[in-house]
This record gives sequence, structure tokens and C-alpha cells, in this order.
Amino acid sequence: ESKAGNCTITATFTSLSPVAFVVDKNTVSSSSSTTAGSTSTSGSTSGTTSPKTGETNVMMWAGMVAVAALAGMAVTYRRRKDA
Repeated sequence: ESKAGNCTITATFTSLSPVAFVVDKNTVSSSSSTTAGSTSTSGSTSGTTSPKTGETNVMMWAGMVAVAALAGMAVTYRRRKDA
């Protein structure tokens, strides 16, 4: 069961399933946010964007680790060759 109203949605879930909230921007006349009991309203939703969620760029981190590992192997190889 869920309830929506006053810029909030209240729902109870029985499992950790993915959930999405979809709002048709044509039916929303203004965006409102409630913080610590005060409400602020902006007059337009044309500039409103969804916050970025999800995982960070894993490929960037994997590439950095691969370059560091390659540099470490090169240093180790050169030291063994010189010794």
C-alpha cells in the first residue's frame, strides 16, 4: 500500500526490489521541495533534472589500476634485470 501527497510518497516494501517513481512533467505545474518543515516552490520545471544515481564509472578505476600495475611490473622487471 502506498500514499502520495504534499510532495511525499509513503510506501512499505517486503523485499529489496528496484523501485522507480515516474512523474509526467506535463502534469506538474511547479516543483516543490520540503526541508525541515519549510516549503520552497519554483515556478517552472523546465530546468529541473533528475539527480544522478547508480554506480560510478568502474571502467575509469579499472584503467587506473591497470596502468599502475603495468608501471609496477616495469619497475620490478628493470630492477631484476639490473641486479
